[in-house]
Amino acid sequence: MLDIFIHIPKTGGTSFNRLIQDHYSANRIAFLHDDPEWSFERLIEKCKDKNQKIKIVSGHFPYGIHEWIGRPYRYITILRNPVELVISLYDYIRSIPLHQYYHLVVDKSLHEFISDQQFDLFTSNLQSKLLGLATVFPYFPALHNEVGVENAIFPDHASVQQHLRRHFACVGVTDKYKECLQPMRDALGWKRSPKLYRENSNPNRTSLDTLDRDTIEKIARKNSLDIQLYSIVVERWYSSKGK
Repeated sequence: MLDIFIHIPKTGGTSFNRLIQDHYSANRIAFLHDDPEWSFERLIEKCKDKNQKIKIVSGHFPYGIHEWIGRPYRYITILRNPVELVISLYDYIRSIPLHQYYHLVVDKSLHEFISDQQFDLFTSNLQSKLLGLATVFPYFPALHNEVGVENAIFPDHASVQQHLRRHFACVGVTDKYKECLQPMRDALGWKRSPKLYRENSNPNRTSLDTLDRDTIEKIARKNSLDIQLYSIVVERWYSSKGK
């Protein structure tokens, strides 16, 4: 069984990657982020190896990567409140001078950032895109190096839900990160209790309390699918009613 972790940016995925390193030896992990040792092509080659040493894959790629791997698989991911995710992405880009979009964003207000169509990949239903994408290109580049997805097909909410029901062993949520560790452990068959890491956290992040209503409402309108998706996941997996 190959475990596939879709690392949606700014959802706690970097912390989860630390857990992956705790529970798997290095030669059984494929990190499709910025690791020069790994590429989509090398992953396919390794997964086709009869020894099948690779046990888990993590990266900024969409649902559908399994189509090229040809092994039994299961997906896992972590979601975040969509409004907070967009704010966190904005803060992150502005805090990294070497980021590809730093000079395009550093002098923009949050409202200007979400109103700029060139950033719509990030600011409009990013989570639904990654979890529902019918993959029509070989791989999805790391999002901070994104070069355009005009040939991609973004399915509707029903398709995203179908993928979650059929192919995801577990879906965590950032707001309940501590609570979701045990279900993730159970789903992946980890024997040891996972540690609680807090990686890549921005101490100077923008607070919702400081934002005007118009900006918050605009983020919400642009992320209506993600808001619906997030609510369903929280209800299904992490509410007393869902349990």
